[in-house]
Amino acid sequence: FYQRLAGAEDDRQIFDIADELQDRYGQLPLAGELLLGVMRLRIMLKQLRIELLEYDGRRLSLRFHASTKVSPELIQQLLKQAAERYSLSADFRLTIRCQRWQGEELLRETRRELLKLHPDGKPA
Repeated sequence: FYQRLAGAEDDRQIFDIADELQDRYGQLPLAGELLLGVMRLRIMLKQLRIELLEYDGRRLSLRFHASTKVSPELIQQLLKQAAERYSLSADFRLTIRCQRWQGEELLRETRRELLKLHPDGKPA
């Protein structure tokens, strides 16, 4: 199942695998739900061409690939709207100051931040 999750290319495939797991084994434990959430984030990172995502308990840090699909104008807009929260370094690393998140909250808030970077506000 892990190999199939790792090869998934969109949320629909993740949800199909989750349904199959639930049919076979019943309600997923929290660790299983968190793994599904991580795999959904992984897909978003790949779609946006973000090379690296790090979280240190106070900041999310995203490093963009040179061919990222995130427009510079969108990043500039975030920087203008909330300069106290967002910063961009010379090596194309966007830092987002945030609270201490854990587990499901960390996944949910990270997803919310990534959705802000999609040109249409939703994953492809």
